[in-house]
Amino acid sequence: MSSPLKILQIIFLLRGCYEAGPFGYGLHRQLEALGIKNLVVCPRNWDEGATGVKTDKSDARALCVRLALYAAANRHIFSVVRVPTPAEEQARAQTRLRDQLRRTRQRSEAQGRSLLLAQGHRVTGRWWSPRAWPRLTRSLPPWLVALFQPAPDRQLHGLMSRRSGRKEWRASARAD
Repeated sequence: MSSPLKILQIIFLLRGCYEAGPFGYGLHRQLEALGIKNLVVCPRNWDEGATGVKTDKSDARALCVRLALYAAANRHIFSVVRVPTPAEEQARAQTRLRDQLRRTRQRSEAQGRSLLLAQGHRVTGRWWSPRAWPRLTRSLPPWLVALFQPAPDRQLHGLMSRRSGRKEWRASARAD
């Protein structure tokens, strides 16, 4: 049977690493809370032999070998990622969401503009806004207006209003 001191010594020796990815840094924080020294490293292709075989098992083996080299003072074996604080991660998530919403809005605007142009109606600017859309619908055939239901101003304005909400997001991030 192991003594609590032996268990603590083993935990002290435990090290871990994983590639940065879409799952964030929650796992890193949990491992660190358990006393496991953990690294988050830049993702890369670990297949240096160019065998073309890329599996979780081969990646895990490559990570373990490099972790042992890193622990033996070879600090150039990995590109270690700085783990952001939860507040920094939240701010980054909000920025990314805002950027995704902006790109979605721009893509929707362009698709609508393209459809209208293909039917002989050239539009510019915020053609979908609550002010411009009713005027535009008077010059469009009903079947074309029906393609935009619900009205584009409701679809795109919802995306735009999220942009104006960034002050509230920042304020709530500071409050946390």
